[in-house]
Amino acid sequence: MIAILAAIIMTVAISYYSIMVAKLSKETYSNIASDIAESTAQVLEETEKVEKIKYLKTEIDKIYKESPTKPRAEESSEEELKTYLAQFDKLKEDENYKSYFEYTRKFLKDFGATNSEFVDCIYLQYIDFNEQCVVYICDTDERAATQCHPGQIDPIHNENVLKNPKGGFTPTITKTDRYGRLIVAGAPIMDGDDIVAYAMVDIQMNLVRGHQANSIIRLTIYLAATLLALGVAGVAWAGFWMIRPLRKLIKLTNSYNSFNPKENHEQFEKFDINTGDEIQDLADSLKIMENDVYVRFNELIETNRLLITSKEETKKMEMLANQDGLTGVKNKVSYNAEVNRINEMIKNGEYTNFAVVMIDLNYLKDTNDTYGHDTGDIALIKLAELICETFKFSPVYRVGGDEFVVISRSKDYLRVDKLVEELKKKTSKTIDVHDGENISAAVGFSTYNPEIDKSVDDVFKRADKAMYEHKRQLKNNQ
Repeated sequence: MIAILAAIIMTVAISYYSIMVAKLSKETYSNIASDIAESTAQVLEETEKVEKIKYLKTEIDKIYKESPTKPRAEESSEEELKTYLAQFDKLKEDENYKSYFEYTRKFLKDFGATNSEFVDCIYLQYIDFNEQCVVYICDTDERAATQCHPGQIDPIHNENVLKNPKGGFTPTITKTDRYGRLIVAGAPIMDGDDIVAYAMVDIQMNLVRGHQANSIIRLTIYLAATLLALGVAGVAWAGFWMIRPLRKLIKLTNSYNSFNPKENHEQFEKFDINTGDEIQDLADSLKIMENDVYVRFNELIETNRLLITSKEETKKMEMLANQDGLTGVKNKVSYNAEVNRINEMIKNGEYTNFAVVMIDLNYLKDTNDTYGHDTGDIALIKLAELICETFKFSPVYRVGGDEFVVISRSKDYLRVDKLVEELKKKTSKTIDVHDGENISAAVGFSTYNPEIDKSVDDVFKRADKAMYEHKRQLKNNQ
């Protein structure tokens, strides 16, 4: 009876554990894949990297469009696919293409390796909306059987991206003969308002599930061993002189709480039988097995901690990708993301209040030429500090070498005109850069008017015009 009950409990526990692990894995790794894809896309939007990707895409697209056939990898014969992909081999003769391809591929491999041990590969592709398919630009997969050649065509498994291209590829689980079972997510790489390509992330679920299956198998073995030990204890219970120690043992096992392994472990550590016979051997075996189960449980906890750490590292990479390295304010990538968000609100008719403030550091080139770039950097840092000091409740962005933008909102928006005047006074002749030499900054702003403005760019242009008017006034007053 004890053995039967233990078998039922073990079966239910393992089934419940397996279901919860599978559900947690799907949610966790879907979020990880999405986060890594977005971080990759944001880093690749830097000018140097995005220009290389645009070049690779253009060269591949030329051959793709001129090809008389467009066989898809999952739907065509090996000979058809081989003939089609051979057209792209001539790209290896282009030194720029080779250099940009290797640079991009190495970056993607290094970026993937620093984020999660379960990332199968990171790759780039673009969409042919007419054919409703994707075309590969660069793949980091090292395996010959599954590596995707530049120009390779695959069907679109996630049709949501066709409805909302800028929304990217939402995390989905796909199962194909060629690639196996994967969690796939992708984010658009933007150049202004244009989508250059998509940064895609594959997480190989076979690796994840294999790792988890090993833990489940080990747990099953130890639970089965526990069941066997309980069976032996049941047989020994036939002797009346064993009743008391057996009852003590049964009481301990019945109090086992699968939701509190630490308390269980402490109880097993305190448990002691000194009968000098098989009952004592059984109790000692149970303690050893429980200790092994506890160790395996802690291994699972550590695995989960590593997953959380991986996600935190991804967020840290994302933060670095959105910060200007010199001044510490937000950079052009972050500015573009905020502009896209506000434009979406304007498009949807959502009420919003904001103002755009433009600041341009005067004579930065002369300062660099006269005193050196270190002095110019000091001027930029001091200007950024003055801007942040003035606009305490608004994000500040460095969008060019000597240009800063503030998207004024919250408390700052209600008194933006006064804050702009305050900043003009601070920057008129107060930026000391070298032995008493000062340089100034021009400031201009404009507020959003829902009756005439269709996008942030409309407000930006008026602010830019006001800034140049202030620059002209500063020159006339010299």
